[in-house]
Formats: sequence, C-alpha cells, structure tokens
Amino acid sequence: MTRARATAWLSASPSNDSVGAAALLRFEFEDRVGRCVALKRPAAIGGDGGLQLGARELSRCEGRVLAESIRRGRRLARTPLRVNSMEVIFTTVGDYPGRVEVYLDSVMVVVRGGTMRTKLLQGRDQTVDSVSASLGFRTSGSWSTGSASNALVLEWRGTEGELKTLPRLVRFTIPRDSAESLTHRWVVFTHHLSVMKTADNPLGRAWTYAHAPDAMFRGISGVRYHTVLRASVINRRFSLVIRRSINSLEDLLA
Repeated sequence: MTRARATAWLSASPSNDSVGAAALLRFEFEDRVGRCVALKRPAAIGGDGGLQLGARELSRCEGRVLAESIRRGRRLARTPLRVNSMEVIFTTVGDYPGRVEVYLDSVMVVVRGGTMRTKLLQGRDQTVDSVSASLGFRTSGSWSTGSASNALVLEWRGTEGELKTLPRLVRFTIPRDSAESLTHRWVVFTHHLSVMKTADNPLGRAWTYAHAPDAMFRGISGVRYHTVLRASVINRRFSLVIRRSINSLEDLLA
C-alpha cells in the first residue's frame, strides 16, 4: 500500500535560460489521509558551478493524487457469501464460500475453500478451462452479466462425479461503475468449458453458472515515510537528490 507521495518541480523564467538563472524548487509531501505540505526554495547555479538554495518556505497544499487513490481503495461494505450450485443439473457445478468486499470502482469476491464437480457431457469428459466472477443484472425477461473479473485458470479434465478443490484462498476483482447502484446486482461465477466440437459449436466452448440471490446487496450498507526526491533540469545542466526520513508531515512544519 502506498504510504506517501512526494513530488518535485523545478521552474524557471522562459525568457532566461542561462545556467545561472534563478529558479524555484517546489516539493509537495502528501500522506495517506490526504494532508499535504508544500516546500519552496529558490535555486540557482553559482559561479563555481555549485547549486545554491535560498531560504525555504512552507505552506499547506491540497491533497490530490494520494488522497484520490486512498479514496478508491477504501472498503465501503463487506458481506458474507455462499454460492452453491451443487444440486443444479449442470454438467459443472460449484460451491463458493467466502465474502464480498465493495470498493468505489470494484467488487472483490474472496473465496475460501471452494470446490467444483463435473459429470459426463454426452458420454464424454469435459475440460474446465477456468472460472471467473462477474455481477449479474436483469434484462428483458432474462438476465446477463457485466465485466468479468480475473480468471482462475484450471485446465482441469474432470471425470464423472469428480471433485476439484480450488486453492485455499482466491480473490476475484470485478470492475464496476461507481455511479451505478448494486441494489439489483448479484455475484455470478462462470465456469468456462472446452467440450466436443460440433457443427453448432465449432469452437467447442461452453459455460455453466453459479450465482448468488439477486437481492444479496440490499441493506448492506505513527506512519513512517522515507522520502527520496530527485529534481533535474531538462537540459541536464544540474540535478539534485534529497534523501530524508520523515515520521510525519508535522516534522516538515516544525
């Protein structure tokens, strides 16, 4: 997890680009709760070629980059999950216990100790290529799914009634539009299968589903930093490296 942001700028007058021209170094330090401090120092190249820094000026600034990243990474809600299709007549079924965590632009599905089972399809074994998660929603007289999560690749050739145990802990991250409500969404697991190729299915692809109830989301409602700053002139006339350990942003204002 990102703990702090440090950004540096070097600005100079466009009308004066000589090596000794006065410039301004500006640094911004932002912590993970959005507090921000700006540090400004005049800078110039002296006659001996060394970098000369003037008195520093400290001020508050508006937290932007890190604050937004933290806002999007903050968990908004959490609820238990149990999706079980073992009693369904599909050729591939699953049992997925775990939990769901809701974030601003994603839904994370955490599965602990999931299992799958297959049976013969038209007298033949089938291969379960992978399993993924998505959010289901109602359409005219039916339902569909939105963007899918990362897939757990299995490439498992199951025999009649064989059980497959998934890794102990699996995370599926489903992207979502933060402007859309989850009230009428539910978690859907998709089993991606390779089956016998036919005239009607020349690619030999098939899918089965296991899904949660469609009302599952209703009602859910001393940091240390080590800063390394680098500022350089584009024409490579000089560069500056500052290294400093900071216990808190208040250290900069002391």
